[in-house]
Amino acid sequence: MIQAARSGKQNIVEAIGQSRTPKRGEIKLLGVSAASSEELTADFEDFLRQRNLEIWDKNDPPAIWGSIS
Repeated sequence: MIQAARSGKQNIVEAIGQSRTPKRGEIKLLGVSAASSEELTADFEDFLRQRNLEIWDKNDPPAIWGSIS
């Protein structure tokens, strides 16, 4: 999970942070970053399932407001 998070962030930095990167390369790096993000999400959901913890939808109030009622 840590590697997926780092990889996603690093690909964004490389794609956007270097003006010398051709547009095609930027698009590829952003695609790799999106894939890393999806991998991280799936891994984290597995982590929660294995521990019988609730998985919130992004629109659930605790996910939006940051508190559990």
